[in-house]
Amino acid sequence: SLSWEDWILNESRTRISCVWFLVAQVASVRVGISCFVLESWKELPLPCHKAQWAATTMESWKEETDALLYMQNSSRSIMSFGELCECRRAASDAKNADRLDRWNSGADNIGNLLNLVTTMT
Repeated sequence: SLSWEDWILNESRTRISCVWFLVAQVASVRVGISCFVLESWKELPLPCHKAQWAATTMESWKEETDALLYMQNSSRSIMSFGELCECRRAASDAKNADRLDRWNSGADNIGNLLNLVTTMT
């Protein structure tokens, strides 16, 4: 189990990677042409739930982490950008729609931008 400080460092790295990916996608946008997503980006981990990231104390972070682990164990969460794209493409399927709803309920601004990019791929 990671300490709060180690978790913050790991999550910060994930968020920096997401921002790097977003900048790379926006910089390569061409009107009328879908963005090309390299296979390596499909494994990009998604940022954590906004409540977990917003925790200001180790205690509140631990509470959020425990609650989110329970939710993740009871249902299949979207963990990577590739999974987010796949769920978005097959959103008419009820299971994918539910997964997207759970992801969107915890998405912050970076998550919302990643959602936007899925519409361009």
